[in-house]
Amino acid sequence: MTVHYTVWQSLDRVVRMFVIIIELVIIILILSLVIGVWIISQLSKRLNQPLTALTDSTQDLIQKPKQSYHETLTVPTNPEEVQELGDVFNTLLGSLNDTILKNQQFISDASHELRTPIAVILGHTELLEKHAADHPEIIQESVGYIDDEAHQMQELVTSLLALSRSTKAEAELTTVDVVPIIRTVVAQYQQGQQVVMKLPEKLLIHANAGQVQQILTALIDNARKYSSVETQVTVSAKRESENTVAITVADHGIGISDADKAKIFDRFYRADQSRSKQVAGYGIGLAIVRQLVELNDATVDVKDNQPAGSCFVIRFKSV
Repeated sequence: MTVHYTVWQSLDRVVRMFVIIIELVIIILILSLVIGVWIISQLSKRLNQPLTALTDSTQDLIQKPKQSYHETLTVPTNPEEVQELGDVFNTLLGSLNDTILKNQQFISDASHELRTPIAVILGHTELLEKHAADHPEIIQESVGYIDDEAHQMQELVTSLLALSRSTKAEAELTTVDVVPIIRTVVAQYQQGQQVVMKLPEKLLIHANAGQVQQILTALIDNARKYSSVETQVTVSAKRESENTVAITVADHGIGISDADKAKIFDRFYRADQSRSKQVAGYGIGLAIVRQLVELNDATVDVKDNQPAGSCFVIRFKSV
């Protein structure tokens, strides 16, 4: 005899339990998503705040109506990466500001130097227009003044062009023997003030031969301008160390004060105006020297000569 049992059980509770679990999971997911988005948003704002502050500082600087070209960006202290970025921006900004200020000063100085000869030419031109017919004796004198000032303007413009070229120039550096270069330059000064040489037989440097010649010519011209005809200008060269060759141009002239030594390579600067105002030139030659020296990976310094005068020392990389 076989007995069969049939058991019936309601699943409503199980279904409701699963529904509740699913609803809880969905609610938890939604809450997690909302809370997660909010937390990420807050963290993002906190992390981006230094960059935002740096951007705002840049925008404020751009929109500033008047700039002194000494401004810097406000750099956050944290995080370290943003601080480093801000410091790099300030370094770049400082370099650009320095270039702008130098260009402004250059334009101002050039305008000042040109103003005097232009005023003289205009003055004598007006004089000729008004009085030449009645006083013909003034014509030759006025034309002489006009001619002198025109030549000075031509010299200034030539110097400015040379300075501009030296600023934009590039140098192809090779191994050159500096001794024959010095001899060639000194050979140009056969008349007037004596230029003597103290040189070894051979001295190799890493430089551009043409620009080395320009540097030496400018320094010898400068030495002759500021020293008496009765004194000598000495050009010497020697190996200072295994990696350095020093070329010295020394004179026994008026010398340069310690305060002026740091400025004489600036454009249009002339040391001791009271004593140098009678000397021809515009204070551009040494600025060109500095530009060419830097192009040749060299250095230039000035020191006192004994018992009087100055020594300009250019140090090149030796070969």
